[in-house]
Amino acid sequence: MNQTQEPVHPGEVRLVLVHIAYSVARGAFGHILLHLLGGRPFHLRLSIVDKPDWCTAHLSIEDFIGVVQPDVIQHVYSPLYIQLNEGAPLNHTLGYVKIHGSIAVSYTHLTLPTKRIV
Repeated sequence: MNQTQEPVHPGEVRLVLVHIAYSVARGAFGHILLHLLGGRPFHLRLSIVDKPDWCTAHLSIEDFIGVVQPDVIQHVYSPLYIQLNEGAPLNHTLGYVKIHGSIAVSYTHLTLPTKRIV
């Protein structure tokens, strides 16, 4: 069921469970880089980038640690709390909370195989 199907009323705090599904696929450097990164942790960060002025929105969990698993769909969840201010439109206007996700993989401990040419 959609947790926002019923209108949110001013002053009410609504909990919406945000479901994020992601997969790591082959990039520009192909299978070799993906193989080298396999099993390495990465940092997934969520942030609210836009919302109506008449609401307050807060992600309960913004940071996740994942593990690179090529071609495996992984899932994380974050509670999103939404509250309408007293000045919110009373005509059930649609409003959107835009969430941005970014991923960072640490390369500091990544050693690439090298060939010695004599």
